[in-house]
Amino acid sequence: MDRLVTTIQTCCDIVDSELERDLHYTENNYQNALLHTLRNKFPSNYILGREVPLVYKLSDGFIFGAGRIDILVETPEFVLILELKANVDCKYLKKFSSQTLRYVKHYNTDKPKRGMCIIFGSCSPILKLLP
Repeated sequence: MDRLVTTIQTCCDIVDSELERDLHYTENNYQNALLHTLRNKFPSNYILGREVPLVYKLSDGFIFGAGRIDILVETPEFVLILELKANVDCKYLKKFSSQTLRYVKHYNTDKPKRGMCIIFGSCSPILKLLP
């Protein structure tokens, strides 16, 4: 996991250097640029997805809502769910973390899974790896 996180940090730094902060690019722009950069850095056996739909289910299978994962990284060993934000106040990191943890809870896989919040914009990218 450490090597994966280091690679994601490197990719975020590349994207940050390419997309000038004062031009206020959208979350979608950062998402596209990061996905492109990750594809160039990750091994070919990693599966990457963008805007991956997921449903929220109760224990009896009742679907009570839905969401979309910004970027899904699936390695042979585990899954990492990336939630991106652009040009937002960092004081809302707890709210964004809750959103990411909700995605982790409801993403259906037999592999171990974790989430990561990534904030782009007014400063160097902020990455928060969640349990």
